[in-house]
Amino acid sequence: MQTRAISQSTLIARMRSFFIFGFIWVVSSMFLQGLFVYTFGLQRESILTQLYGSQTIASSVWPWILFVIDLIGVAVANCINLAVVLNYSIQCEMLRYYVNTVGTRLKERSTDLKSAMQNVLGIRESISLLNSDIARMTSLAVIRFGEMFIIGLCLLILNENNFWRVWLYRSVFPFIWAVILFFPLIQAASLNAACSKFKTVALSIRVYGYQNEEDSHLDSFLLFIANTTLRSKLFHIPVKPSYLLGATIVTCFTLLLLFQTSSVGSAARIF
Repeated sequence: MQTRAISQSTLIARMRSFFIFGFIWVVSSMFLQGLFVYTFGLQRESILTQLYGSQTIASSVWPWILFVIDLIGVAVANCINLAVVLNYSIQCEMLRYYVNTVGTRLKERSTDLKSAMQNVLGIRESISLLNSDIARMTSLAVIRFGEMFIIGLCLLILNENNFWRVWLYRSVFPFIWAVILFFPLIQAASLNAACSKFKTVALSIRVYGYQNEEDSHLDSFLLFIANTTLRSKLFHIPVKPSYLLGATIVTCFTLLLLFQTSSVGSAARIF
């Protein structure tokens, strides 16, 4: 009971950390807009100058009013995207907690196989719901985050302005979008990694036995686990840690090759 209470307190702490992370990310995205104005200056539209003149108070105030409206719009849009990502990530985390709980009970031999199979079926149904509308909405959000990250990375690589403010802005821009891009991917990969441990537990049960269960029951349980698909998906593709690591390595080596061949930027300037 004490271990279970500790696990629940850990889960609650992680949920709170998710909301704190989301708040920090939204504030950081608003800071990024302010950093853009600090770096490149406030863009004054020519139509305002034509309407009010270049020296009037209105022409000086209206650009700041439009900037505040733009800042509020960015905050609202990012809050919506964050809500989608947090919804998906929190459900992944809660399912991962439940999967670990079921796996711990099997390792401790504290539940019967029939109840364990019912729990696994419940997990499969929950993951199926997770892979429906929630996953599709998260996939669309990830596409936008990926687009912003790639744009920021390209601007950083191709930057030829050596002013420190420009380097600061173009370094912070891809970092902020990379954080929110990889957050749901890591959560989905963590859930799949936890689900994959069921097969290891099932093999251990088959080899060493389980309570007073017969061998035929152990064979049935092993076959049940082997034929049960427990995979969280984005873009209808299972997200696995090996996939993320492989994609990251391939991307890094591709960028390195492009730099060395001067296909992107200048190798002498970068290295």
